[in-house]
Amino acid sequence: MILDLRVKTDQNEEIDIEMQNSCFSETLRKRFQLYGAQLLSKQLKAVDPYYKLHHVSQIIFIDGMNKGTDELVDTYESRNKKGIREC
Repeated sequence: MILDLRVKTDQNEEIDIEMQNSCFSETLRKRFQLYGAQLLSKQLKAVDPYYKLHHVSQIIFIDGMNKGTDELVDTYESRNKKGIREC
């Protein structure tokens, strides 16, 4: 059974809504990171400039989290070699 939704907003931002029947694991964390990366990578062709990328979000509903030890809230930003955020 697939319990996932992919939504595109009016501003072309993509939202991946994941609903998991299984308990949280490191394997699932990696899978969620892969899904987020795929949402970004599928937006552009090889010749497209990166500034055309739209924001992506993931909302994950999952059972079996260890309170206080596991965390699924991550933010990724593009930064240059000096650590300055690229817009």
